[in-house]
Amino acid sequence: MLYEKRIRAIEHQKVYHAKFKRAFGKKIKYKEFKIGDLVLKENINKTTTNEEAKGKFEPNWLGPYVIVDATGL
Repeated sequence: MLYEKRIRAIEHQKVYHAKFKRAFGKKIKYKEFKIGDLVLKENINKTTTNEEAKGKFEPNWLGPYVIVDATGL
């Protein structure tokens, strides 16, 4: 009986994850960039050489950068 409950729980978890993945997959918007487009890069490390811009005053984005080469997936 315990074995059957575990199997049902695993099956329920698989169905739940599939629904979750499908729901959030709809929100993804893929973007294609062309040569010459201007883009911003997220400042993940938040490290700048400017001593005045520390902590919450650091920029969230770096750039703009120009796309010089585009590769496909």
